[in-house]
Amino acid sequence: MKKRITAFLMALLVLFSAVPVFGANEARTVRICYTHDVHSHLDQVPKLYTALHEASLGLDSTNCIYVDGGDFSQGTLFQAGYETGAYEYGVLSLLGCSAAAIGNHEWDHAGEGFAKMINSARERYAPLPPLLAANLNFEGELTEEQKAVKDALDSIGPHDYTIIESSNGLKIGVFGLSGDESIADSPTSGMVWKNYISTAKSVASELKNKCDVIICLSHCGTNGDGKTGEDFDLAAEVPEIDMIVSAHSHTAYAEPIFAGNTLIASAGCYLENMGFVDITVNAFGDVSFSNYTLVELNDNVQDSLLVKQFIDGYKTDINNTYLAEYGYEYNQKIAHCSFDFMSLDDMYATHQEYPMGNLIADSYIYEARKNGINDIDVALVGLGTIRGSFTEGDITTSDAFDICSLGAGKDGSAGHPLLTAYITGKELKLLTELDASLGPMVSSIKMSYSGLRYTFNTKRMILDRVTKVGLHDEFGFKEDSEIEDDKLYKVCCNMYAANMLGMLNGLTKGLLSIVPKDANGNPIEDFYDCEMLTEDGKEIKEWYAFADYLHEIEEIPDAYKKEQGRKVKIAQGDIESIIEHPGLATWIALAAIILVLLILFLIIKLIIRIIKK
Repeated sequence: MKKRITAFLMALLVLFSAVPVFGANEARTVRICYTHDVHSHLDQVPKLYTALHEASLGLDSTNCIYVDGGDFSQGTLFQAGYETGAYEYGVLSLLGCSAAAIGNHEWDHAGEGFAKMINSARERYAPLPPLLAANLNFEGELTEEQKAVKDALDSIGPHDYTIIESSNGLKIGVFGLSGDESIADSPTSGMVWKNYISTAKSVASELKNKCDVIICLSHCGTNGDGKTGEDFDLAAEVPEIDMIVSAHSHTAYAEPIFAGNTLIASAGCYLENMGFVDITVNAFGDVSFSNYTLVELNDNVQDSLLVKQFIDGYKTDINNTYLAEYGYEYNQKIAHCSFDFMSLDDMYATHQEYPMGNLIADSYIYEARKNGINDIDVALVGLGTIRGSFTEGDITTSDAFDICSLGAGKDGSAGHPLLTAYITGKELKLLTELDASLGPMVSSIKMSYSGLRYTFNTKRMILDRVTKVGLHDEFGFKEDSEIEDDKLYKVCCNMYAANMLGMLNGLTKGLLSIVPKDANGNPIEDFYDCEMLTEDGKEIKEWYAFADYLHEIEEIPDAYKKEQGRKVKIAQGDIESIIEHPGLATWIALAAIILVLLILFLIIKLIIRIIKK
């Protein structure tokens, strides 16, 4: 009998040892607040501060955790202090951010500028959130630039992952990633990268034994359809990740999106929203989500006056330093617009001539001539570097900067410099063909022009859609002229567009090539050697040319209300239009059709012969 009782008690002991003891191991919840793609829109930070405070009400402070998905910099005049003031990174410190991913635009000042930003922040702010990119590769022999970045990152903590413990004992593992597209969009980083999925597998495998929840701050992105994109691939390949804060693609998901059991959360860009979600871990370690919310940071959210004073102080600094060199002030009115331009979203959604692009391209020519450079044939602007649009009303210096806000100069100061280079007439025609044929698929190839106009037919074969192209002086100083294939033409663009032209050869595996050259036809090795400079040797910034042109015209002419015939799209499907002046692509297609018809003819003839037998 004693043996039976002992056995029974042992069985109970084993049974209760397998059942969680509730109280010590009851379900626990943590709230994750998140932003991403802030792009220096610090005027919204006073509202974000209020929203973060309200989201944490009723919770222990460490049970409400704020993280950012990257691209916190590059987009407004606040970036003028990127290397020296580190305003954007400092704001993350002010807001109590626990971790932030490194986005592609954090590299716009190159690796050296990124390192300077971190070192400047260390002197001004504390505590600083770790900046995370687990697939940064610092193995092997490093360049001086890579060493500087590694040392800077090491000075603020880990750069692969961090573990945050809430007051109720939950351990949240947070790691950062950059996806393939994001890496391609940061050609000036100077860094070496590991594959994002294999890296995520390794990090998640390590974190699952250390943490209750795994969160990836992913600067990979989605396609916005709630089904596809690099972050959906990531969730499928690495199901151990509980939540992905999906940045880079500027997507806003108003409802929770799941890929398997992984929550993919996106709050949009420019601090239009802040997102939060509650994560609960039960006694068995199962993870669930609730209260997925996007808080719109609109006029219904009060500004924190203390934080606003802090942000206004940044503006004063920018006025006294960066803008003083250009003779402008932050909120100075420089022009007026009596109509609304097409929105940036509509520009990305369509493939046509963009009046905003025309305006920017014309400003290049204006500023060049103002500085005695009168021989530019064509100015071109890539859609990818247009960062906004104008609506009816006054235009300030900061408004103009926001439109052309990307990049940095050779001296590390904010803003892409303008440069000039030469390409052949054949390459210039190819550029228009790429715009016409691939623009609908690759937005960065969509171009706006000053000094050139062309017509393309969407019914024709890809890479054979342009039916007419020629030079056209928008300012009326020159007569229109045909483009000669072997002649060199002088083009003006910003640094990003020049690099894009130079990378085309690699992107198309050598099938298509545009090689920017100097006046003697030699390939350009360093685009900084062909910057447009003022008489006293100062870089001519893209944003400054734009602001200068707006200041000169004061009232934006009605001509910019509509298309001006610089890029004319037609859709004529009749045979004559489709095969008129056929190029190589059309000849190949025609040859293929003829070959297919010939084969069908021979097959039919053979069948008839067999039947007759």
